[in-house]
Amino acid sequence: MIGMWIGSGICVALILLIGLNWKRQYLFVLTITEGKAQLTHGKVDGPFIEDVNRICELFSVREGVIKAVAGRKGVNILCDGPIKAQQRAIQNAMNHPL
Repeated sequence: MIGMWIGSGICVALILLIGLNWKRQYLFVLTITEGKAQLTHGKVDGPFIEDVNRICELFSVREGVIKAVAGRKGVNILCDGPIKAQQRAIQNAMNHPL
């Protein structure tokens, strides 16, 4: 009987953990259209957006999406679209702003 309660408790805890982590909570989302970054969700400082705009200009990126999630060692950057090739440069701009 006790084993059944422990097993049920573990199953409920596992389902709760999966449910909480199912959808990532983005700190911010930047959408790049026509080479300019726009904040579409969350909050981020202006100099970072300027750095992203410079990176887009430097590498001739016209569109893409940049998403930020909280990680163990700070903010992790996830990129979609043509901007994905510059993900490392954007992560560096987040960690070491000019």
